[in-house]
Amino acid sequence: MIVPALPLFLACTGPESEPEPLVEIVPAEVLDGMDWERVRDLTEVLTDDATGGRVPGSPGHAAARDVLLGELADFESYLDDGYVHAYPSSPASDRWMVDVDGAIVPQVHDTGQNLIAMIPGTDPDHSSEVIVLMAHYDHLGVTEDGQVFNGAFDDAVGTVVVLEIGRALQQLQTDRSVMLLITDDEEGGLRGAENFLADQVVPYDEIVFAVSVDPMGRGVLPDAWPLALMGLERSPELLAGWKDLVPYAEMPVAFVHREIIPVFASDQDEFYRLDDPIPAVWFTSPGMAFYHTTGDDAETIDYRSVKVQAEWLLQVVTYFANDTKRFDDIGEPEIGPEHGADARPLVASVAQSEWLTDYEKSEVNGMLNELDAAIEADDIEVLGNSRAWFTNAILRLCFELPAEHPGDIPPPFPE
Repeated sequence: MIVPALPLFLACTGPESEPEPLVEIVPAEVLDGMDWERVRDLTEVLTDDATGGRVPGSPGHAAARDVLLGELADFESYLDDGYVHAYPSSPASDRWMVDVDGAIVPQVHDTGQNLIAMIPGTDPDHSSEVIVLMAHYDHLGVTEDGQVFNGAFDDAVGTVVVLEIGRALQQLQTDRSVMLLITDDEEGGLRGAENFLADQVVPYDEIVFAVSVDPMGRGVLPDAWPLALMGLERSPELLAGWKDLVPYAEMPVAFVHREIIPVFASDQDEFYRLDDPIPAVWFTSPGMAFYHTTGDDAETIDYRSVKVQAEWLLQVVTYFANDTKRFDDIGEPEIGPEHGADARPLVASVAQSEWLTDYEKSEVNGMLNELDAAIEADDIEVLGNSRAWFTNAILRLCFELPAEHPGDIPPPFPE
């Protein structure tokens, strides 16, 4: 079995040429060995009401951390004293937690704890080069009246998928090393990633790039599972490499300009803020129906989308972990028609959904036509204020429509 059924390149040397055969990145037996029941079960443990929304400083957060440390024991530690990178932190003014007596109290928090493991590279010339694969395990705690923000989509699933990809990478023995970084305090202002970089846990010049898997597990609509990758416009050569791997994906892949999403953030942003920025990618499943609500439960996760997106991410990480190229971050370019073309698969996938009403289908097709006009004219100004156009489109496509059409959640994979 060759994985998957599309070639990496359909390059032709002439009209009579046959497509080049698929270059296998990850053997089929490794992909088939990814354990989706384990992913489902661990997600349910992390998002149980007993973990109290995993707000840092709470007993529930500590319980979730202990579960993850048990999982990380299967990996090699990178730190001298285990798997925990601790740093000083502080509570947020608007967070509530369940204390040891079961009472709901304001968040109490003074120490953040990132969790770190390593899959060492096998090539002596490149094993010191590190790809950082990260997700955050903290969430928002509880409301003042005790409703739990379980945070399955944001970001328990991402955390569990990082671990599952790590297990597969252990079998593959790549040339470069891959670090699993499970950050804390993401919801408190990206402080886990900030302190990871400030403490230079990994020397900056050893980091090839980072990937933040956040959030993950919901399609935009029940029949539309696009993937949004943000921040790659800062690293044109790295962007080109990810684009070369899109034919391996079993879902639409959109490359979205980071500045189109100005209100939201994730851990990759801290890599951009360095004096000498490090390339980093925001890997997002943009179905925001339950984002930052008490409805973000394990029961809302669509493991069909989790599977195809995680399998592709494994292939991408494996490809670059066996590569020798290094990449520069050139800063944020102005939004241009090429970024409209890169984002088009997100709009097109929603336009094809059977869940839209006639009015909504007309609305989304109107967006698609406007975007195509800008691409064809090679002039993003056709959209007027392009930043506002994209921001409004993302709000409609990824937040409002998913909330209006959550659909029936299928049984947890693989049942």
